[in-house]
Amino acid sequence: MAGQVLFTSKGEQTRTKILRAAQRVIAEQGVGGASHRAIAAQAEVKLSLTSYYFGSLAELLEAAWDDHRARSAPYSVAMLTRMMEIFQELRVARTSRARARHVLALADHLASYIAQEARDRQLDLAIDCSFLFAWSLPDTLRQKVVAHNRLWVSRIAEQLRRVGSTNPDMDAQNWLAVARYCEFSQVTYGREVLGEAEMRQRFFCLLKGMLPNVGDVP
Repeated sequence: MAGQVLFTSKGEQTRTKILRAAQRVIAEQGVGGASHRAIAAQAEVKLSLTSYYFGSLAELLEAAWDDHRARSAPYSVAMLTRMMEIFQELRVARTSRARARHVLALADHLASYIAQEARDRQLDLAIDCSFLFAWSLPDTLRQKVVAHNRLWVSRIAEQLRRVGSTNPDMDAQNWLAVARYCEFSQVTYGREVLGEAEMRQRFFCLLKGMLPNVGDVP
């Protein structure tokens, strides 16, 4: 029994090592650059082990996505919680000046979150972008990525509807497109091309165009 526990523990360590290697390859070379051979080399394991633990490359890519999303969940929840708080403040704001302050706070929150990702979680941000901007994905993985985006669109659309957007679904899609562009720019070009202040301005202008009765930046 003790030997079996030791084997299981070692096997799980190897599996995790392969997963992390796959994520690093995806971050550095994109999903299209991920292969059993590249991942095995990154993990410094025998080539046969990637197939042993994950079977097909599609299964390995899907596992890498699932693991990445699970590890990123606490950060997403924290960001979403603060975003909901600001939306609630925006809902009860009565003047255009007050609404502008809350919209600016929301823009600042979004820009700060992306900038912090680029500083503190650059690998995770690169993994996100590699999956989200991939030209082609295995079918099951593609469905998961599409579902992930749709979930975010629905969350954003519901909040935009509550604060006065007349086309919340389209506005949410535009919001997400700008957010993805900012994330992609941070990974690809860095802060010297798109800084936090510029991201904040982009989000503020975007939100102001979506919502009624929002004044200029206070």
